Order: sequence, then structure tokens, then C-alpha cells
Amino acid sequence: MLPNPATRVALLLKTRASHGKMARLFATLAILSFAGGASTVRASQEKPTVLTFGQLVACPITGVVFQDPEKNVSPLTDSIRTAIGKPVLVTGYMLPLVMEKGRARELLLMRNQMSCCYGQTPAANEYLVIKTPAPGLPVTMDTPVALQGTLRVSPVVMGGTLVEFFHLDNAAPASR
Repeated sequence: MLPNPATRVALLLKTRASHGKMARLFATLAILSFAGGASTVRASQEKPTVLTFGQLVACPITGVVFQDPEKNVSPLTDSIRTAIGKPVLVTGYMLPLVMEKGRARELLLMRNQMSCCYGQTPAANEYLVIKTPAPGLPVTMDTPVALQGTLRVSPVVMGGTLVEFFHLDNAAPASR
């Protein structure tokens, strides 16, 4: 049985450490082939659109979720609607939800810190839900962080309350 892709890459790097450049090239090619290949390269080369929480908050989300996904997108502003499925860069405050080995695997990227701990519960358009693959993102608390990823709108209702709306897929620290 073959080890998982990450283990294969690690083994390749160990066995070919003396051939540094070649090992890094093979490791990069292996990672790209497991992560979607050319589409991943194309997406990372596309310059992300800067998205602000002011733009997200401008979307009048009422908490009503429709069975037809197109109706869930209709109240969105044009700038948000055109950013869906494309690379975006968003700056906000990190609230880790699931930690693994000191890194955030699931987190909220929030508009401000006012909702943390004792503040008011944020509206669904005041945060993005982020779930990352291993190893996760480095935790940065109380300081704004810039993350880039692909914007997705996927409403989630629990107990009759809209708890998730905006998601950031394939999130990574923004390169500036």
C-alpha cells in the first residue's frame, strides 16, 4: 500500500536531500498533481480581488435560506456576486475554532473583535468560515491577518438560524 501524498512527498525529500533542487521540483510536481494540477496553478497565478468586510456587510442577508441556490445569491451586491468562485484577499481577525498541533484547521475570519467572548453575536455577513487542510494556518490573535482563497457562498442553517453564509476555500496567508 502506498503512503498518502504528503508522506510520499516527505519521503521523496528525505531520500533525495542531496539533490536539493531536483527533489524540490519533484515535490512541487507531486503536490500539484494531488491538488488539482493545472487548475491549481492557474488559480494561484490569478491576482486575487481585494474584498472588504464593508462589501460583505452591504449584502442584505435576512437569514432566510432558499432551496434554489440562485435565490441565495440574488441579494448579494454585484461586487460580491462577481467574486464568487474567484480568488479573493480578505483582511480580518482570526477566531480559531479547531486547533491541531498549534495551528488553526477551522476558523472564522471576522470583521472585528467586538463579537469575541462577551460581545454581540456577529451577523452571518460579518465573518467568513474557513476550513483548511493539514497543517492548517498559523494562529494570529488580536492582529488583523490577510488571507487569500476562493470565495464561496453556502448558507448553513441550524435550529432555524443562519449560522454560515460566506466561506473562503483553500485559504492561505496572503503574499504581499
